[in-house]
Amino acid sequence: MRVRLSLGLVLLGLLPWAGQAQPAVQGLTPRILQAVADPWCPYNCDPASSKPGLMVEALQQALQPYGYTIHYTIVPWKRALEGTLDGTYDIAIAADAEEGAKLRLPAVGFACSYGAFTKADRAFDYKGVSSLEGRRVGGTKGYYYGAEMEAYLQAHRGNGSKAMLLTGTNTLQRNLLKLQHGRLDILLENPYVLNYGLTAYAMPFKVTQVAELVNNTCYHALSPNQPDSAALQALLGQRLKAMEADGTLGQLRAKYGL
Repeated sequence: MRVRLSLGLVLLGLLPWAGQAQPAVQGLTPRILQAVADPWCPYNCDPASSKPGLMVEALQQALQPYGYTIHYTIVPWKRALEGTLDGTYDIAIAADAEEGAKLRLPAVGFACSYGAFTKADRAFDYKGVSSLEGRRVGGTKGYYYGAEMEAYLQAHRGNGSKAMLLTGTNTLQRNLLKLQHGRLDILLENPYVLNYGLTAYAMPFKVTQVAELVNNTCYHALSPNQPDSAALQALLGQRLKAMEADGTLGQLRAKYGL
């Protein structure tokens, strides 16, 4: 089984940039940006890897030409959101509009979704949360799984026979082990992230998606409690639009199989 992702951090943007430095932007002074997330590969992966993730590389390529350095750290997701909101961190990577409702979202995001998955030999006909009776649902605390599923999870909070939401920085691996050993019947996750986990952690089983819960857009969600956050939000949106237009984002998506 592969060793879980490092809890360390890495500075991205210290290597020479292949393109030309861009002129200064009014209202912005280049600095180190503290970017955080829990491991959610291929969107954001191990900070020490040569492939730190689609959204990490996109952020680096968007802002490095303007003199920024990205300080990317793995932290639990709940802490990432709360710390970005209060200004401890600058950017929470891969927050959707619900999770980032109080944060600043740039104009461009990345398609992401959540589904409900079972082991392939335990698939069933999903017809809404009423079909979850007698089944244990697992996920990660702080993730948003759509209004209907969120209401179900809230109604059964604290009832481990119904729903279990994990915290920490290795929730995917732990949830997959629960699914493997029958301690979960249904896992709520993004399909790309789940497929990554099945391979990375050498899980000896296949899964079936029984429901699509929500189609989201995930963003580089910026702290509202930094003096340059509005200008940085605008710059990041402009840069991501340009990278979409010139094919850079398409190349990154292909690199990570998205």
